Amino acid sequence: MAPRTQPRKKFRVVIKDIKGAVISDHTRSESYGTAFVNFGIPTTPGESYRFRVEVRYLGDDPYKTPLAKRQVAAKKAEERAEKYRVEREEKALVLRRKRIVNQIDHAFLTHGSDAVRFVTCDKCSDVATILLLTHEHVGATVIDAEQITGALCASHEPWWRMYKTTAFIKCSRLEFFYDGIKQIYVNPEAAASGGAAV
Repeated sequence: MAPRTQPRKKFRVVIKDIKGAVISDHTRSESYGTAFVNFGIPTTPGESYRFRVEVRYLGDDPYKTPLAKRQVAAKKAEERAEKYRVEREEKALVLRRKRIVNQIDHAFLTHGSDAVRFVTCDKCSDVATILLLTHEHVGATVIDAEQITGALCASHEPWWRMYKTTAFIKCSRLEFFYDGIKQIYVNPEAAASGGAAV
């Protein structure tokens, strides 16, 4: 967020009860030219209370730090925020991929070719209907685990493009086999029921 170029506004806010006794007297600065008043009031049921609020405009309240320095600080803050955002997304991707691969590994040992049925959605606990991929896999018969970026169920599938992925494959096309290493096999005969999307 860019720093504000206009100075803040300073106000004096005095709150009194109906008898004129001062409850609060303070000065505050606001960035949008409006004095916000906050104070505690009794909450005894059946009783009403009246207060008098006096707000006096005291003029501009310039920032202590020059605009140029605040702009530099704001830019650095944005860069840090972007760096942390990218790091969070990368960590989240690794965790999603690890979760899916663990589900596949566990199910593979106990359910063989039906292991894909035990992969769950990233957003809920329903069975996934598609695997999100880093790129299209036209003609490929095997999917590398590193291609996987997530999994979505039937409810979340229509919004797959919102999850920053470029392709997906229907789980109904996936099978598993063991040939020294566990592999995710793409059944070409099931292409009619769904395939990669770009």
